[in-house]
Amino acid sequence: MKSLTAFFEGTRHVYLREIKLRDPQPNEIQARTLYNGICMAEVWKYTGVHHNEPILPGHEGIGIVAKVGSDVAGVKEGDLVTTTTWGEYVNIPVGRFLPIHPNPNYELKTHLVEPVSCVVTAADELNIYPGDSVILFGAGYMGLLLVQLLSRYPLARLVVADIKKQNLELAGLYGATELIDSSTEAGRARLEELESEPFEIAFECAGVQSCFSSCERLLGKGGKLGVYAWHHGQRSFDGHLWHTKGLSLLNVNHWLVCKKEYLNPWIGADRLMSQGKIEQSRLITHEYNFTDIERAMEESTARSGNFIKSILRF
Repeated sequence: MKSLTAFFEGTRHVYLREIKLRDPQPNEIQARTLYNGICMAEVWKYTGVHHNEPILPGHEGIGIVAKVGSDVAGVKEGDLVTTTTWGEYVNIPVGRFLPIHPNPNYELKTHLVEPVSCVVTAADELNIYPGDSVILFGAGYMGLLLVQLLSRYPLARLVVADIKKQNLELAGLYGATELIDSSTEAGRARLEELESEPFEIAFECAGVQSCFSSCERLLGKGGKLGVYAWHHGQRSFDGHLWHTKGLSLLNVNHWLVCKKEYLNPWIGADRLMSQGKIEQSRLITHEYNFTDIERAMEESTARSGNFIKSILRF
């Protein structure tokens, strides 16, 4: 069969091409894609990396099983599953997809499992302890998913800092105990005050040097910094603070550091959304037809106005 599929090639060049898709192998399923998220990793690949050869973007999909390989158990045609690349149909091996159980109170397009699996791993990697104080910089899409998860821990406080009022309001709705607009003089003054009330854990979700530096100042002795944003390029740190406080830095990119089976965090993510404990209906602000992919990528790159998260509809 043929499947219309997206490719990146060169810089800021995305195009669609029909490819011939074989029947699934014995250990594969074939799924028809329904929705797929546009991750900021895709935006970076689109804008910041030159690809001499075509590459397949996409990893946040939702689809419906169309065919099942002879050796595949536990899934059947018509089941909903996670999917991979931006194509109308995709073949996926066992161990790389998960049957999903969307909450009936939310639209299917909001059940993006892969991003939530990342926040499950992020929280797990820092070994959060009851009574910890946590500060999070960057209430974007991933930061707001993380706020929802962290708010369910028995924390002493969960402070969130960002420069967008609408995002801070969502963080408050999701359970943050204090909101700081770090773009204002009052917000910056409050962050200075908090240096005398150190935190056990900080999450850097903004991807900028200033937030990284704020984290190291706000952490107390033995504090842990989870770098959750993708920092492109070099960053500096205050060696005196890191030495005298005994700080730890953890890269919470789950592709690199997850010590569990590949799909374990996905199972937790699916359960959290199925039970309504993490929701994305307020976070998905932009939706595009798959065939309008050039506009989707340009507007996802610009991230203007109320933008938080964009998805493709197939």
